Amino acid sequence: MNASSRAMVAVLILPLLAAGALRVDAAANVVQVPVYARNGSGEAGTATLRQQGPDVLVNVHLAHAPAGPQPIHIHGGTCDAPAAVRWPLTNVMHGSSTTVIHGIKLSTLLGHGYVLNVHESTMNMGHYVACGPL
Repeated sequence: MNASSRAMVAVLILPLLAAGALRVDAAANVVQVPVYARNGSGEAGTATLRQQGPDVLVNVHLAHAPAGPQPIHIHGGTCDAPAAVRWPLTNVMHGSSTTVIHGIKLSTLLGHGYVLNVHESTMNMGHYVACGPL
């Protein structure tokens, strides 16, 4: 990467890093994004996405989550207006979820209008309790 390209990356990424909205470890292909409580749930935490060969490992940890299960998905759209489910993830149980999304690049998930949404329960899928913009 030449100096001009590095400068452009810095201009685009530094504001996100400074705001604490995105933490990137480029050498390890790891991104950590905040997951914010929604609708008064108090459930908040982090999602760590790690490129592992041709797959992406997604680890989600939420504080103040119930025992579960809580469905979790990567949707298109925004936290305020989620669109269709693009990738289902393993239900959150006791505040944690671990899923491997096969055959995808981390760069596909980031900065392309996707959000990670946690639903209240299998019985109340329309009520979101946490969201993290990817």
